[in-house]
Amino acid sequence: MIDRPLTASDFPAFVRGAVQHGWKYVSGRYRWTAGVTAVIRNEAGAVLVARTAYPPRRWNLPGGRVERGERPQAALVREILEETGLEVRVGRLLVVQQLIRDNVTLVFGCERLGGELRPAPAEIRALAWCPADRIDRLPEPLGATVRDALRADAEGTVRYRS
Repeated sequence: MIDRPLTASDFPAFVRGAVQHGWKYVSGRYRWTAGVTAVIRNEAGAVLVARTAYPPRRWNLPGGRVERGERPQAALVREILEETGLEVRVGRLLVVQQLIRDNVTLVFGCERLGGELRPAPAEIRALAWCPADRIDRLPEPLGATVRDALRADAEGTVRYRS
């Protein structure tokens, strides 16, 4: 797991990220949103998970919001690079979920192309590889999302969660 405390050099990026998220929330930009997350697996089959730096500091799949006029796949490539430092190729859509009233999230399988794993201080507190035999120990709803995504990948289907 990569988990590091914030340092003084991280402070400007952390404040800038908090102000940007706060402004989008207050301005209503987050009223109806589309999100994208990635199932990225390493050579051993472990899934990359990220713990957010902002409250409530939950574990989730890495990803983010789709900006207006942006394709979901392009948003995912951008968000993964920003949050994790990894370059990815977006694969198949695995899960469509609507767990929050005004938000739909698309979960894609992704292939790691390169980059060095490093959490973005303004958004990500920690990154970890979750081994396949520990997926059942992930907090919900993350565990259910990962199980659905892996099942959809194995079956060649798309799963829907609400």
